[in-house]
Amino acid sequence: VSALYSLNVLIECSIQTGQKSYDQLVRHVLGNTMAVVFKVIVVLYCFGVCTGYVIIIGDLLPEILQTWAGVDDYNSPPFYLSKIFLQMIIIIFIISPLCSFSSIDSLKYASAFAVFAVMYFTLVVLIRSFQYIGSDEFEASRAQYFNWGAAIFSGIPIIAFALGGHVQSISVYQELQPGKRNRTDWLKVSGGMIASLSLVYLLVSVFSYYRYLPDDGNILEAMLVYDPSDVLVQVSSLMMTVVVVLSYPLMAWPMRQSFEQLVFDPVQP
Repeated sequence: VSALYSLNVLIECSIQTGQKSYDQLVRHVLGNTMAVVFKVIVVLYCFGVCTGYVIIIGDLLPEILQTWAGVDDYNSPPFYLSKIFLQMIIIIFIISPLCSFSSIDSLKYASAFAVFAVMYFTLVVLIRSFQYIGSDEFEASRAQYFNWGAAIFSGIPIIAFALGGHVQSISVYQELQPGKRNRTDWLKVSGGMIASLSLVYLLVSVFSYYRYLPDDGNILEAMLVYDPSDVLVQVSSLMMTVVVVLSYPLMAWPMRQSFEQLVFDPVQP
């Protein structure tokens, strides 16, 4: 609810002030000094997230490709299946071109494929979970339905990040067709996004917990441990790698904008 409310507040502020990007809105409302501070924060934040994306790619992709290639020793794979080599290939030939578009609208097809990949992963989790729950191996007593403690608060940053996208929201709004660029249609877009994301997160978290009971919350790792030879699970891991790869340009977009403005278009005092 708070994510949906804040997304619509940002668009309302953009409409009222006539500003067409997040950083322009910050400059208009808080002044030039805070605009510079904001841009530095955006660059650092997005850089950290993008770095995390590259690490995730290195954790997921090599193991799957090595399994399909029949590599026995994961610690000494061929160089073309090593983590660093695959990360470099993905960055140079996929991520870099996607990050070079001049408009965020150009990423719509890549984003659509990422949504398909998430749907595939969710479907695999549901299928395998229902199969397990309906089998004799299922032990309902293993699940903890209530587990109150300090660990609950560690999930708040993850939830907040999962329902983010505020930095890109005004740019996305500006890419809507002129006839759709209004409060009502934006409410439909943002509301549909938050509702669909919440449903996917709820389904995956609940049913993957019943099936895999990951101790550290890493569902993909638990799936590969429980079903290492399951092709559907392997492909779902590959699909989530694709999601991370295609999410990188969306996070790099505000970082690139802020960095370019800091270096080439500094705010005049």
